[in-house]
Amino acid sequence: MLACGVALVPCGFALGSIDLVRIGTLLGGVVLVAAAFAARRTLDLTVERVVRPARVQVDEPTTVTLVVAAPRGGASPAVRAEETLGYALGDRPRFVVPGLRGDASCRLTYGVRPTARGRHRLGPLAVAQADPLGLTQRRALVGGEAELVALPRLVRLDGLPAAGAMAVSEGAARHRSAAHGHDDVTVREYREGDELRRVHWPATARTGEVMVRQEDLPSRRSATVVLDPRPDRHLGSGAVGTFEWAVSAAASVATHLAGRGFDVDLVVDDPADGPGTPETIVDRLALLQPHGARLPELVRRASGPRSDTGLVVLVGGLVDADDIRALQPLATAGRRAVALLPDPAAWRVDDAESASGGEALSALARAGWVVARTGPATAVAAAWADATEAGELA
Repeated sequence: MLACGVALVPCGFALGSIDLVRIGTLLGGVVLVAAAFAARRTLDLTVERVVRPARVQVDEPTTVTLVVAAPRGGASPAVRAEETLGYALGDRPRFVVPGLRGDASCRLTYGVRPTARGRHRLGPLAVAQADPLGLTQRRALVGGEAELVALPRLVRLDGLPAAGAMAVSEGAARHRSAAHGHDDVTVREYREGDELRRVHWPATARTGEVMVRQEDLPSRRSATVVLDPRPDRHLGSGAVGTFEWAVSAAASVATHLAGRGFDVDLVVDDPADGPGTPETIVDRLALLQPHGARLPELVRRASGPRSDTGLVVLVGGLVDADDIRALQPLATAGRRAVALLPDPAAWRVDDAESASGGEALSALARAGWVVARTGPATAVAAAWADATEAGELA
């Protein structure tokens, strides 16, 4: 309207029409008055934002509460408001905030349901105020941000590794020590990370290799969950891809095993690799993204002293012959090795790659691994059930 008024004034002079000049002046004046009116009203609102709960699984709902107030001792006009949200949190909620004075406040509530893992930002609040004639509008961003962490989808699982080599009670360890004496200990080759005080010198002298004591048998069973994050080995994308499936599977398996008395390590090739509680493991997986990694390094990290007599669970993408050779050391006596991996044929990979990938899975099974093949429609619980049944887990 202001542009129209500005254009009419010179046109009126050019045409000799005083009426056009008057109309243009009136239009421009109205707009300037409206703008001055809007500029006098402050949009300096305070916003308190609370997300409860602030950690939810993918596709689970949570509630966000906004408490909007005028600046201390001041007043604010009625405004339209729109919350700033990322695409994974759905449509942006819109509100009308009434005029506020003094200590008055307005409480606004809306729900979100994250569709993707990760850390999501909520806010700031975008507010807009128009003049009484609706000719001009002021906009501002008020309030800070809050955080919502979307966790991997957790699936209830059944089945546990059979007792035996993976679980030796503290009482049994004491009984063996009393029966055989402190010098009759189990030894193995030294691995990076072993403490030097555990070196067994007689065995080292006898074998010519550095050997360490393995007398401290665990009173709890141990498990290592390995997630292969290499992007070139995963199929599909988003929620229907193998990477998201693997993240959900790793979180579900780790939570399930920890709930059944296992000490669980998570290995994804990052500095935090190692033991964790179900909460810390799931939090790590919530933020995990595909990244370049070397499978031999994953195997090395999964081969720590705690995993000598335990359970190793591998979840990931496609494997080839080189990967099979790298994975073989994890399937040793006293350790159960389980792999939940995509079946190339089920994912309709091209014939040549499908044949080589299928043969790689068969070779992994021949190397001592219990392999559950997964497809686009395979549920995590179904894959785990297949693995536990095939491996005679109970």
